[in-house]
Amino acid sequence: MGASLQYGRSKKRMLNGGEITVVLRCELSLATDKRSPLAVIAIDIDDFGEISNLLGQELADDALLSISISLKAVVTGWHTTAYIGRLGRDSFLIVCPSVSHQNAMEYAQELVREVSNCMPLTTVTASGGVATYPLDGEDADTLIRRAESAIRSAKGKGKRVVQSWTEDSSKLRNVHGPLEQIRPVHQPMVLCFGLVCVDCILNISRYPKAGENVSILSASTHLGGESANVASFLASWGIQTSLAGNPIGHDGFGVYLAERLAASGLAEVLVPTNASIETPYSTILVDPTGQRTILGYHQSAHLESTLPPNSAIDAAEIVSIDTSLGSSSSIVTSLAAARGKTVVGSDIESIDSPILSHVDLLINSGETLVARYPDSSPWKLATEFSMRTHGPVIITDGPREITFVDEFGNVEQVSPIIQELEIVDTTGAGDAFKAGMIYALIHRWDLLKSVRFASAVAVLNCSSLGAVTPLSLARIFLSQE
Repeated sequence: MGASLQYGRSKKRMLNGGEITVVLRCELSLATDKRSPLAVIAIDIDDFGEISNLLGQELADDALLSISISLKAVVTGWHTTAYIGRLGRDSFLIVCPSVSHQNAMEYAQELVREVSNCMPLTTVTASGGVATYPLDGEDADTLIRRAESAIRSAKGKGKRVVQSWTEDSSKLRNVHGPLEQIRPVHQPMVLCFGLVCVDCILNISRYPKAGENVSILSASTHLGGESANVASFLASWGIQTSLAGNPIGHDGFGVYLAERLAASGLAEVLVPTNASIETPYSTILVDPTGQRTILGYHQSAHLESTLPPNSAIDAAEIVSIDTSLGSSSSIVTSLAAARGKTVVGSDIESIDSPILSHVDLLINSGETLVARYPDSSPWKLATEFSMRTHGPVIITDGPREITFVDEFGNVEQVSPIIQELEIVDTTGAGDAFKAGMIYALIHRWDLLKSVRFASAVAVLNCSSLGAVTPLSLARIFLSQE
């Protein structure tokens, strides 16, 4: 116990080589006393010398910084205590107390995958090596040496491979095979149910007065609808996500949506097509400040006519609901709650809504609520909504403070993560925030950390036109430093 107290803060930052070795020795002592396992994972960037020569010193250092931030974020999000440190310029060591060999291999696969995910526009990859106590060694130096030896063997078999060391070094084994066949560890399925539509964005010089003409600076087409946007974010971060929602037509917008969804990386798309209907769409006016006005064309009868198969709800652990589909949204919320799923709701504007009793996490827009309840503050509204849900309630309010109530009724406010960037379009900021909260929920972060992460996602999403701006996890975590 005393040994752990000496380095308790080391779980929160990237350690240097000396520090991570000290942590390993302390944890080995504890593991010996408790007769528990311990794993050491070594991660090394593939061919980094060549990458450095190609990019130059400055860009190579920037790449290493992004990788470090991403790996630290992954380790912090695990459901177990772990420590990460730098062994060298382009190599990392992770100490995992009370972790078995099999779990360590899965963790290592996740880290190797994250190196590629956080550098999506490059071909940067990494390899991993695993050594476990007591099977592969009983002291820190031996475990580190054998984890590094496993990496060398992994690199001999190709890039993006994880290898473990065994007592018979001639029988080093690649337990999981090619990286692409492995799912990330602790990966629940998320089902997003709600509106799927097209956003037609008109970037205008300014809002017109009645009878006045203004210039359209640009016109573009984007994926739209809260559930489609939330699902796209989660899938881009490697979360297994399925999408279900309203039917779309066989018209031009329908073809566009079908192509976008097919290329989105979603695990399953449960969006029916119907040749007799027009695909729902929104025309969105965006002014130079990034503020938008939405004009929606949605045939309500068709929006409320579709439910996902029960198998999709059964397969999910988290169900994200948007209320755009009216009675269908209410039914899916009830079905998910009855099956014990974690239900994440948003923009439920009425305090008297019956579906609130089925919601485990509620995210509401303060702008919308204040219009409905002009005499109530976000603080009061958050408290009142929390009395009708099963978990935290969060009220966002654009650039103003975010108000949230935890499951114990404690109310807090936090300022959004405001970056020095140009606000181009606020379309989808709320959807981005919701996706960030679901990502945090999966990783079991505390509520304050979750809100700050989601806030960073929402702000960064406003840096380009459209509801979904491609955002790497590295960029999101870096924005919070």
